Amino acid sequence: MKAAVCALVCICLGSTWKGAASQPVDSSSNNDIQKLSRRYAESTIASDISKIMDSMVQKNFVNFLLDQKEKKSDSTNDIQKLNRRYAESTIASDISKIMDSMVQKNFVNFLLNQREKKSVPTAGDPDISNFNDLLKKEFVMWLHSKGSAFKNQ
Repeated sequence: MKAAVCALVCICLGSTWKGAASQPVDSSSNNDIQKLSRRYAESTIASDISKIMDSMVQKNFVNFLLDQKEKKSDSTNDIQKLNRRYAESTIASDISKIMDSMVQKNFVNFLLNQREKKSVPTAGDPDISNFNDLLKKEFVMWLHSKGSAFKNQ
């Protein structure tokens, strides 16, 4: 489009310069006519160029408005997608919290069941009685050592 405008300007200017070169310069009336015709030609060229440029600006403006409308519709779609993603992520987060609490409850229940299943060792068990005797001896020795340390002070 710009190349067509430039070509049009060059053709018009070239034709006015050719007309000026073909006329003899010796007569003043011819010069006045030539000047008037050149001014007329230049003004019509400027007017034509102005009209072409105005139509180009109008087309560009319409294209700009159409592009903005498309961008706006795309942005509303993007906002809807983001809202949907946010909602999905909050739902997933809520579900994971619920699942975590269920797992914790199940684990506590498992531990309690295991504790109940374990039998309390009886006093008649020989390993337990040996362990208790050993603990009593250690405790008595510790008391004697503390008592003797207290007496020495």
